[in-house]
Amino acid sequence: MDKRCRPSYCICGYVLPQRVVVCLLCAFAMIVCCGQRDEETMGIAVYTTRVIASENKTTYRSQFFGKRNMSDLDIEEMNIDLSEVTLNLLLTAFPIGHFIGQVPAGIIADELGTKWLFLIGMAISTLVSLVLPIMIIKCDLLLVNFVRVFSGMTQSVMYPCTSVLLAHWVPFPERARLGGFTFAVYPLAEMISDAVGEVARMGNPHNWKFVFYFWAVMGCIWCVMYGFLVYDSPIVHPRITASEKEYLDNTLPTFGRINITFKNLFRHHGIWALIIGQIGHNFTIRLMVVDVPWNLYQVLGVPKSRVGVTSLVPFVGFVATSVISGVIIDYGVTKKHWDLKWTRRIATYISFVFPNTFLCIAFYVRNNQFMLTTCYTIAVLLSGSYSASFRVNHLDITVNAAGVSLAMINFFGDVVAFVIFVIVRLILQESYLRSWEINTWLALALASVCTTHYLFTAQVERAHWDLAQPPKPAT
Repeated sequence: MDKRCRPSYCICGYVLPQRVVVCLLCAFAMIVCCGQRDEETMGIAVYTTRVIASENKTTYRSQFFGKRNMSDLDIEEMNIDLSEVTLNLLLTAFPIGHFIGQVPAGIIADELGTKWLFLIGMAISTLVSLVLPIMIIKCDLLLVNFVRVFSGMTQSVMYPCTSVLLAHWVPFPERARLGGFTFAVYPLAEMISDAVGEVARMGNPHNWKFVFYFWAVMGCIWCVMYGFLVYDSPIVHPRITASEKEYLDNTLPTFGRINITFKNLFRHHGIWALIIGQIGHNFTIRLMVVDVPWNLYQVLGVPKSRVGVTSLVPFVGFVATSVISGVIIDYGVTKKHWDLKWTRRIATYISFVFPNTFLCIAFYVRNNQFMLTTCYTIAVLLSGSYSASFRVNHLDITVNAAGVSLAMINFFGDVVAFVIFVIVRLILQESYLRSWEINTWLALALASVCTTHYLFTAQVERAHWDLAQPPKPAT
């Protein structure tokens, strides 16, 4: 049989270029990871129910299943009588594992490649999804939390491996649109995960096991597709077409076995611009994905079905605007010779400050649901250029340390933003409405400060320590 008739060849090059297949599977991995992570929120609910029932504590309210994020749990609202230590273990086990695993995963991905690291991490996370429903019912808190920390560590491979794959497969002329699409899927994945959970709980909140098994099946499908279709680079791919391989050979940057140290990364101003920028962005994305949708339901009494549509549809548009922004950026930089540095800076500024401005306006027009929804949608759509500019900027600086550089940006940006949020939450014991207002202004302030810093310090030149053959000094 002609090899061109085989399904593998139809997928790898003859219908879709292999670099597009890589980006699609990285995006699929983000959806699966979000689903497998968010399902554990329901697991906490079930575990808490079991603890309360066994210890004859206050009655559990099924409204708990409406929570959108583990950090949003309100113990007083649910009348749950658990110790503060127990509660903190329940809420932070997964994020702790995810935080501490990213940098080691980035180092391994850069040194040994992504093929097996990504596959093993996702396979273990999928296995956890299969066994966790049984553990929640049968096992004690310590073991459940240990497994959740471990699950967080296995999922920490997602971003570093995605970054390394983009570095090895996506050439500079397509970096903004393909990289932008890949990273833009993550917020949409949050919405998809919530939608699947709502469908599973529709009519009966005790259908919680279905979500675990659904995302476990999705994880199995991903593992099979990834293991069969994706390789570390075009050089080792056995089924890539000759035309695509030639194109990538001519457009991809040069790679080499270079000893890049943390000192190199920490001393680079461009990396720090991205770390500080990530801190500001985390508050913006939290408002979009968590706070605004939750306050629509909790404060304004909007039905959950309408909240789901209000949240999901704009993020479909967010992916579209990310791709459109990427096409414009790639075309402007490669064809019209726009300055790459200022293109990245201006696109990032637009995607940080303008959305937060509309989120602030949305709070003050909250009594008019049409105006609130309009402002929220505009804010989400204006954020699209973030993925096509800021999120791929580290690949301009380094390709040999693509994994660990993004891991560092995520780690420090996420941890600092999380600590700030927790401190604000503890200091300001306010109502939902007042907290919503404070968070919108805090996000706007942080986005403005962090993006202004990025506007004047961002860099796009490849670092000298990333080059296989450093340029000779001018004579």
